[in-house]
Amino acid sequence: MAQIRNIFVDDGGVMSDNSRRAGQWLRLVGEFFVPRLGGTAGQWADANNEVFPKLFAEVFMPGPLAAQSMEEWERYYAVEWSRRMIGHVGVAVSEDEDELFRLSRAAEAFIIPQTKADFPGAAEALEQLSDAGFKLFTSSGSTSWELEQYIASMGRPGIRGRFERLYGRDLIQQVKSGPEFYGKIFEDSGVNPAVSLVLDDSEKSLDWAASHEAQTLLVGSKSERHRSIGALAELPAMLGVG
Repeated sequence: MAQIRNIFVDDGGVMSDNSRRAGQWLRLVGEFFVPRLGGTAGQWADANNEVFPKLFAEVFMPGPLAAQSMEEWERYYAVEWSRRMIGHVGVAVSEDEDELFRLSRAAEAFIIPQTKADFPGAAEALEQLSDAGFKLFTSSGSTSWELEQYIASMGRPGIRGRFERLYGRDLIQQVKSGPEFYGKIFEDSGVNPAVSLVLDDSEKSLDWAASHEAQTLLVGSKSERHRSIGALAELPAMLGVG
């Protein structure tokens, strides 16, 4: 690899195991909603499985909502997630959008801090890379406040301080849906993409990063277009650290 000074890491699929997080999320959805609105844990889990993928694709991918601001997107998603989940379960609740928004945010505040899904060795690898002088950033489609809590759940004191900035869609006002996502991150961070390494579990995302001349590394699978690595825990050795 050419000289690398900055490392940008995705969360799900790189730092965290999406399948583990999803299972915990479904359990915690029930723990939050059942005491408040009724229904069963299974009903709320089914509701989330039905609502989330369709709503996320509707809101956070290019399409009819593209003209709205990020704040409008986030509010629409939060309101519709609560509304559609409640409709799927069939319990009665107010249709007031402010109340639905608060309910959604309260659910996230309850659920996210209780999830722990970091891959084995991921936190230790990040600490080693930071100690070696690499500047660390995230480059995730989540929000920065979600990333704050996911990183805190790694259980390593001071791990948040290893990162220069936690880039999520809210900080750059851009969803992770094209090359402009990385363009805005590189612009905001002020780093040179040519000496930056982007880790992601998506070849398409790495294609977007590479279009800005960044170096890329696919995590968890093989690729004909990008170098690959099995897990984030392997990166220090690859870079000659430790």
